[in-house]
Amino acid sequence: MNGLSYPSDSCTRFETLCVMAPEQLSPGERDFLVAHAAQCEQCGIESRLLSLFSREASPLAPLDDIARRSLIHAAIESLESPTMEAEVPSTLSNAPIHHRWKISALVALVAGLVLVIVGGVFGVAAYLNRSKSHDRTPSKILASVRVVMCSGRNDGALSRGVGASLSPGESLITGNGRSVLFLPARTFMLMDSGAQGAVARISGSSVEFSLEKGRILASVMRTNADPVFSILTPAGKVVVTGTLFSVEVKGSEVTVAVLHGRVRVEQPGKPPVYISSTESLILGRGPVHTMTAKQRSWAEDGMGVLQMMGNAESAQLAAHSEPQGSKVFVDGRFFGVTPLVTKLLPGYRNLSLQKSGFQQSEQYIQLAAGTKQYITVHLKPFTAALKDSVPPAPVASEGISIPPRANKRLNNRKLPAKNTVVNPAPVSPEASMQALPTTPLVPVVPAVPAVTAGTLMKKARELRAARKWREAAVAYGQLIKAFPSSAQANISRVSLGMIQLDHLGSPLPALRLFTRYLKNGGGGILAQEAAWGKIRALKALGYTIVERQALQNFLKRWPRAIQAQEAKHRLKILAAMEKNNQ
Repeated sequence: MNGLSYPSDSCTRFETLCVMAPEQLSPGERDFLVAHAAQCEQCGIESRLLSLFSREASPLAPLDDIARRSLIHAAIESLESPTMEAEVPSTLSNAPIHHRWKISALVALVAGLVLVIVGGVFGVAAYLNRSKSHDRTPSKILASVRVVMCSGRNDGALSRGVGASLSPGESLITGNGRSVLFLPARTFMLMDSGAQGAVARISGSSVEFSLEKGRILASVMRTNADPVFSILTPAGKVVVTGTLFSVEVKGSEVTVAVLHGRVRVEQPGKPPVYISSTESLILGRGPVHTMTAKQRSWAEDGMGVLQMMGNAESAQLAAHSEPQGSKVFVDGRFFGVTPLVTKLLPGYRNLSLQKSGFQQSEQYIQLAAGTKQYITVHLKPFTAALKDSVPPAPVASEGISIPPRANKRLNNRKLPAKNTVVNPAPVSPEASMQALPTTPLVPVVPAVPAVTAGTLMKKARELRAARKWREAAVAYGQLIKAFPSSAQANISRVSLGMIQLDHLGSPLPALRLFTRYLKNGGGGILAQEAAWGKIRALKALGYTIVERQALQNFLKRWPRAIQAQEAKHRLKILAAMEKNNQ
């Protein structure tokens, strides 16, 4: 048996018998031990080590430098000897269990001595180096988890702001805003407003986060098959290696939803449950089911936020407003509320601040790597805007008002000349009550603000947030038609494409929208999202040949994207389908 392999039933039986006392074994069991040790390399090595460790240890003689080198040389020669393994079966067959593998045990003892000596030397050196640098550099654990976005009011360690390094056990509480953490293995975690938790453990590239309440969204980049991120909840543990998923703790209910990838859920006293892409599970309540539209929409919006996140070398944006608590949107994605400080990837960004009762503020900013940009916005209330824009009302006769149509006809009528005497016809009292005044009245009409790309986008976003998908699609379409060359229209093509694909069941219009966005330079801020949307639309339409090419281009351009694993899996399926059709 060469290399690593999964243990078989024979290996399990061997391990069970190997730790038993010799007098408890039957002759058949002893023969099995001898035969299996000769066949299975791993079990043979483990048994020899077990036999070695079961003996009483004796004091080791001190070694000088020459003796130590001779010992290491002899150990290397013995480990490289081709005859060593050939002697093991005969030795096993002629000796009782507690005296087996004497030669191998001796080799293991020598190797152990070498490891102890070498390990001691390196251990002392590492300790000295660590002692020397203790006052100069922070602990690796403290630098492993960093805050890259804070917004609104926060408590606990988050109150230290962006750039703070977190250590295990520190409480993290988001108030009315949101926060984002950057963890090892290129992992970003978004904590929604009202969330509370703590970093439970950090071991190398593996991190455990304890979520007590609220909702988080994590984007974990796959590096290998080992788990790199875990979420501990009151109802169980969520283990991942590379995925985009959310966990929500609401009272006693814990919900796990996976947008991309696969996670393993471990619950006390139950076998592990696996949740794949677009699936959701309420821990302890029923089977795995498909994600709800609300869960998917929240995860996709959060994914857009995490895709714009940067590390320490990226640009930093600080947004403040008067009054505070205004919602902050970057490129159409909700980031949090003011005051907000975040690390972002460099480039041109659309920054929008919104608050109920105030006019929306919108501007385009350029963020350069390694720079900090401070934005302060004073929002104007709607009442002040109306006061400045509405003209003074004309004086009208008391108690009389005229509809707009009647007033228009009144103003357009031909009046007699000033010197002309007009004898009015007699009218009844009832008719006189309905007579119009001789002075034309102008009704008070509020000023209608000019329609801009920003106002249309705001309307579309509000409809989308209210989950009115058809109305939102119409609003996005109006924006694209009215301002086809604007930056808002270009971004809206991706948003409208997602609505068409995910909520209206129209993959063909979605494909056209994604393709149009990618053709406009192909390097926009939503290029990755548009490219993946195009792939999904091609899959829905059954255009497998074009889909395969799009998948290959996607992996070439974004090899570390969170959708990379799903893209590779889809390519394998397409290859198998093509092979079966031949």
